[in-house]
Amino acid sequence: LLSGEILKTTKENEILFVIIDITMQHELMKKLEEEKNIFSDGPVMSVIWGSEDTWPIKYVSNNVSRILGYSPHDWYGKDFIHSTLIHPDDLTRIKNEVKYNIENRIDTYEQEYRIKNKNGSYIYVYDFTKLIRDDRGILMEIREYIFDQTERKTAKQKINNLSKQLELAYDSATLGLWEYYSENNTIYLDNRLKEMINLKSDKNLFSFEEWIKLVLPEDVNNTFKAFKNSLNNDNDFS
Repeated sequence: LLSGEILKTTKENEILFVIIDITMQHELMKKLEEEKNIFSDGPVMSVIWGSEDTWPIKYVSNNVSRILGYSPHDWYGKDFIHSTLIHPDDLTRIKNEVKYNIENRIDTYEQEYRIKNKNGSYIYVYDFTKLIRDDRGILMEIREYIFDQTERKTAKQKINNLSKQLELAYDSATLGLWEYYSENNTIYLDNRLKEMINLKSDKNLFSFEEWIKLVLPEDVNNTFKAFKNSLNNDNDFS
């Protein structure tokens, strides 16, 4: 693609026509527009900030309304301050990380924090940021790609809570734990089980022969058969 401009010269009846090849510029603009369209339809929100002290918003993808409830018009407003949306417990850390990365020329980095939805609730987001600099290294703009990871975080918290509940239930119950390792034919006994059977030993890992000796003589055959049947048929052992 070519772009032309007519310039007048100091000479009478002389016109200078300047032609510039803008093919590369056109391709770059086209790719940028395609990128914006991709993010507008997906789960990742895209934001471009100016490098001025006030960090003015130059662009925000349309899916901000689906992710955070705000319209793009809200974000472009003069009174809109993005930092007020970040959870107070995360704000100082986020500001310090951004300041450090800019000053130390760490031009790509990741962050996780909570951000307020328009309805007042907070969501967890993963934020990938890229700092754009010119040929002299001067910061020109900041590009952020923000992904709502609330469901993953919530699921992880539920698993952690369940794990703590199970651990509490285990600790409060009269239960002992043992595990069989087929690769070396050994059995692990936890400390609770050792206490229950009054086993005085500093170790927790025993050979199968050592373990079977702990069983009452009259129960050895039945115990061995049940154990073997459990291994062969993948059944519960009791």
